[in-house]
Amino acid sequence: MQRYNGKAVSYSQKFYDYVVLQVVREGHSAAKVSYEEGINDVAMVRAWVREYMNKRGLKRAPRRLKRRASAPRVNIPACVDTEISRLEESVYYLQTLLEESYKVMDPGQKKSLLRQLSPKLRKNLREKGKL
Repeated sequence: MQRYNGKAVSYSQKFYDYVVLQVVREGHSAAKVSYEEGINDVAMVRAWVREYMNKRGLKRAPRRLKRRASAPRVNIPACVDTEISRLEESVYYLQTLLEESYKVMDPGQKKSLLRQLSPKLRKNLREKGKL
């Protein structure tokens, strides 16, 4: 049985940049771009894209987010991503603080607090049994 030995092909930097930008900016899949451009190895295109993103400190938006909300492809810088995670932690901390302080409030304070909460947050807290 003979194995297929693909030809060793080297691509120019301009071609490399074109392929990577087709995937990153235009939102095409690596498989589609490699098929259209005649590149036999899809993994090579994925590696190029991964290298491009890592050099610039970018992350790609999760697929489920893009499909669910029909959102365009978004490149999120790593510093922004860490800031978002830090803010999510502080929101979680404030919610737990609110739940704990609710336990020691008198009925008048509880009523005024419930009026200030959004209906969604009120519902979530009631379902958890915190209110």
